[in-house]
Parts: sequence; structure tokens; C-alpha cells
Amino acid sequence: TQQSTSGRGATISPEPSKMSIDVSKIKNIALVIGTNSYANWPALSNPVFDAETIKNELEQKYNYEVIYLKNPTKAQIQEQLFSLHTKFQSKAYGDNANFLFFLAGHGGYDDFVTGYIVPADAKSAANDKFKESCIKHDDLRTMIDRINAKHTLVVLDACYGGAFDQLISSRGSDDGKSDYPMIDYAEFIREKTTYSSRKYITSGGKEYVPDGTPGHHSPFAYRFIALLRDSYDNKHLITFH
Repeated sequence: TQQSTSGRGATISPEPSKMSIDVSKIKNIALVIGTNSYANWPALSNPVFDAETIKNELEQKYNYEVIYLKNPTKAQIQEQLFSLHTKFQSKAYGDNANFLFFLAGHGGYDDFVTGYIVPADAKSAANDKFKESCIKHDDLRTMIDRINAKHTLVVLDACYGGAFDQLISSRGSDDGKSDYPMIDYAEFIREKTTYSSRKYITSGGKEYVPDGTPGHHSPFAYRFIALLRDSYDNKHLITFH
């Protein structure tokens, strides 16, 4: 279940004429998850379509190595995160590899266990008081933090995804304007790649968000995909603030 949050921290900036860093030598790894079918939750129409489209964009245009999970169970998600942790820890992808985590599907929230994502084999909310069959945001955040990537981007297109981080859940959308209108971009890239970073993007705050029209992308995924395509086609940088 999803919703667009137009302008939530993502802006496009002109590409510098000269880049001093050869980004082709840096490995980019993504785990992309889309779930339409659930054992005990209502089916969704668009997450698989959204996830597969994003997978293709990342592979074909951004040279990502993508691991794709369609309608995965809780164990399958956890096993894949553990496998990535092991590979990043052993430097299998090199010293400066980046990691992107994208998930589209059901999410939930209650005042006791807070936010969580719903795998395909999760019990119904009524039959799982403590959401043990789901993956709680706190646990997901911990597992992703254990993946020793240079830069990590988490994108959640799910209800209550903003509860993944309290700053996201408490703030509104911004005006979409860049914080870097006149910056020297070669210097900008050098500065930003010096330190590790963790960024989160969600389709909404602590709220329900719609799946969208069947056979079309969710409102959030539509804009995220459009941003990826525009950045590639027009040779722009995407910045988040």
C-alpha cells in the first residue's frame, strides 16, 4: 500500500562538466522486494510491478547488481539480509560498495510494537498480537545497519513506512528545492563520498497510503521511477536533504 509524497527530499541538480571520481569502479548492490500475494492479508495490485520496474532501471541504467525477491517470506527476507551482511563484511564487493534497499508491499503500525513490514507468510494482524510473524521496523533497521556499505539508501513504499524513522514520521514534505543551487559538483561528490551515509525515503509518514490503480505504478513508485529516468536521460545528479 502506497502514496506519493511529492518533493520529499529528492531534487535533481545539473551534472558537473567534469567528475574527479570514477564511480564505475564502485559496486552498487540493491535488494528489491515486491509483494502482491499474502497468506493472510489482502492482496495488492502493484508492488511486484513497481519492484520489477525499479529493478530494471537500476540494472540497465545505473549498473546495479540487483537481488530481487518476489512475494518473499519473513525467513527469505532475513536470510538475504544476512547474506548481504556477510558479503559486505568480507569485502566481497570491495571497500566502497553502496547498498540500496527497496520494498513495496503491506506495512502496519500499532502503539505497542510500533511499525512493521508484512512478509507474504505473515499471520493476520488479529492473530498476531505482537507481530512476531512480521518484521518490525526496529529489527529491519538494525539488520540494514549491520550491512557495512559505504552509503545506504532505504526506500519503503508501504503503509506507515515513515515510522521506520521518527524524523520521517514527524515531519511534513518539503518544498523540493535543492540545498545546493550553486555548488561545485566535483567538490560536492568528493565531500559526500568521504564519509558513510544512511538515508531513508518513505511513501508517507505514520499513515495509510494507497496502492494505486491496478496495472499502474503506485503514486510514490511512479514519481520515484520518473526521478530515476529523468536523472539518467538528462544526466543529472539526484540529491536528498
